[in-house]
Amino acid sequence: MSVFVLGGAGYIGSHAVYQLIDQGKNVVIASSEKAKLVLGWNPTRTSVTKMIKDGWKWHSTHPKGYDKEVNG
Repeated sequence: MSVFVLGGAGYIGSHAVYQLIDQGKNVVIASSEKAKLVLGWNPTRTSVTKMIKDGWKWHSTHPKGYDKEVNG
């Protein structure tokens, strides 16, 4: 089973994500704060539906995340 977590990089969300991973779930995380902090990117989307579709599309094509050995 896959789970999409909005705000998964925050304090509460990250603890929920760790529990889901420990349960063997595939987790996709959306966090505008993490995008700002790590990428210096200010999100402009206002549609949660669009964010979920984009996030799921990326996750589907990168099942190992940012693992360079797997994704090139």
